[in-house]
Amino acid sequence: MGWTLLSSTSMQDTFSGGVTSSAINTIGADLIVFTYSGSGAVALTDSQGNTWLTAVSTTPNQSASISYTRNPNTSATHTFTATNNNCACAILAYSGSLTSVDPKDQTNSADLITPTTEQPGSITPTQNNELIVYLNSLDAPTANTAGVDSGFTVQFFIEVIVNNAYGSVTSTLVQGTAAAVNPTMTRGQAGAHTDSALIVSFEGAPQSTLPSVEAFVTNYW
Repeated sequence: MGWTLLSSTSMQDTFSGGVTSSAINTIGADLIVFTYSGSGAVALTDSQGNTWLTAVSTTPNQSASISYTRNPNTSATHTFTATNNNCACAILAYSGSLTSVDPKDQTNSADLITPTTEQPGSITPTQNNELIVYLNSLDAPTANTAGVDSGFTVQFFIEVIVNNAYGSVTSTLVQGTAAAVNPTMTRGQAGAHTDSALIVSFEGAPQSTLPSVEAFVTNYW
């Protein structure tokens, strides 16, 4: 069994005191990941009353974090609420996670001053087939474009709304063979800004191993 992204959504608040996502179908998910970029610590709740754990966070530039809930209560109309002004958030619901113990593995983060390229710092997952989630928390000015290397897929690029809301880039990679990775995000516009980069890996469910035909013949005939 491998990782499958079942559903996802994003949201952004502009000084309304909080924001609730559109409803998504999370049935079948065993890991839900929440990325957050904002001006203060987030109070995160969801319509199914799950308990959220912080995988990695940083505060010197702005408050940014990657949180998750494992073996969650799910729903066909699942919503998520972040109580904080001017935040940018993304939610990713996956199946394929390790469920017997906490799947969180490796983390790293960096605070960056006026970068055009950003890295969170290297991690080396301990297992093959881990899900890696990479968050870039974006400050003004607008980024215009954002790309990530090392095979990562940008799931959500939420543009900065100058003087109103932070932006973010949420990217993911399912890594086959475990190896060191330190992805680079390149933003299309330079200028005075302070960003943050955070990364976490999650262990996947054990891969089933079936005997080869040769082994079957040898052992049973």
